[in-house]
Amino acid sequence: MFLLFTISLIFVFYGVSLEEAEPIAIGAMVFFFYYPILKYRQSGISSINPAILYSIIKGIGALGNLVAILSSDDPKSRDIYFLYVAEEHINLAMLLHFFGPVLTIFGFELSQNKKINLPNLKYILNDYHLSFTFPLLVFLLFILKYFNLIPSLGTLSAFIQLIPIASIFFLARYGAYTNQNKYVRIAFIFLVLTTAQALFYAFLRMNIVLPSVAFVLGMLIGKRSFSVLKTPFFYPVYFGLFLFFTYFTLIGEKRGQIGVGFERIERLQEAAEEFEDEERESTLLSRFSSINQLSQIGRIVEEDDFYYGETLDYLVFGFIPRFLWPEKPIIQKGAWFAYRIGKARILDGKYTNSIDMSSTGELYLNFGWLGVLIGGLFIGYFIGSMWLTSGFWTGEKNVLGSLFGFYLLFLGLFSFGADLQMILTLTAMYLVFWGTNKIIGKGSA
Repeated sequence: MFLLFTISLIFVFYGVSLEEAEPIAIGAMVFFFYYPILKYRQSGISSINPAILYSIIKGIGALGNLVAILSSDDPKSRDIYFLYVAEEHINLAMLLHFFGPVLTIFGFELSQNKKINLPNLKYILNDYHLSFTFPLLVFLLFILKYFNLIPSLGTLSAFIQLIPIASIFFLARYGAYTNQNKYVRIAFIFLVLTTAQALFYAFLRMNIVLPSVAFVLGMLIGKRSFSVLKTPFFYPVYFGLFLFFTYFTLIGEKRGQIGVGFERIERLQEAAEEFEDEERESTLLSRFSSINQLSQIGRIVEEDDFYYGETLDYLVFGFIPRFLWPEKPIIQKGAWFAYRIGKARILDGKYTNSIDMSSTGELYLNFGWLGVLIGGLFIGYFIGSMWLTSGFWTGEKNVLGSLFGFYLLFLGLFSFGADLQMILTLTAMYLVFWGTNKIIGKGSA
């Protein structure tokens, strides 16, 4: 791994010496794409963890950054990639995109060689509960979510809404591991239900694709072989993913205008007739690019100096339950960031937009490179420690461990959060899992 880091650094230092951003982006791609390959060669599918998925996403982001830089002279490409870029800080953006995630991955690796004292999550289900009681519970939770009957209880509500999606992963994983297709079929039924509900009613595109991601990851990890990707269960999933990525940009642009239910599908079909293929592909890649927000971080620091913790006030009051403090301020640093860079307004006391500044960006905004160094290592070590509590690779019947492990994989797929609020969110979610474990016990084999 250190050799890989050294090779990547050669590209980075070459770019810094020439004051060119392209070699820095290439160095990031080298590390983030080859790190998963290196881990796979060591442990096969069993190497999959949140850091692996995080690295892949950051590699795609580095590719998006490189494409943005190389196509900056084309007016059409600039409209797609340079949405609000601060061009004088592009090199800084590329350096932040490289060093922040690399340090996070190093921190994660360090945690895997240590023994932590956090309580492990473990609840074992027998075959009867796996095939009947558990699916029934998941279905009831799905019904509550479908009819919007889940009360607003902060992290507890997020935990309840997570269960149907994470259960797709758990059942697919267990079915693939034990070669029992009945569990795979149950997982597939929940995949269809949750995808349809999101397609008809969800506002975020992520909710549409996440059930398929859960199913694919569950089957892949359960079987521990890529051969499972050829099974018939995957054909409709592949087709659905193809449609999703084909209409990715269209859904994003029209989601506030297309209503709900079957009306949404009809309007999407009408809008698709006027949509160009090349715009979809380019815009999808640009979504992974960090060149806009990270360059704006540089501009803010140049204008305001470092904030020295000013944006991190939520780390002080964030753990206070809202039922004890009903007036607790809403944490919306992404909205503040959008407003600060001129991409949001305040209407009726509310921000009109929110932009991901990333954990790396918020660390640099407050404490500069020292913050990126210490904070990046801490975030990786923190997430890695949480990963160990799931006992992810030691028990396929461990429901709570698998569900929490999937939540961490999900965080990896979405870059470990939009800012440092992720630390609060992950800690709170772990405490809810731990509290649930204390209430229901360890289960039975």
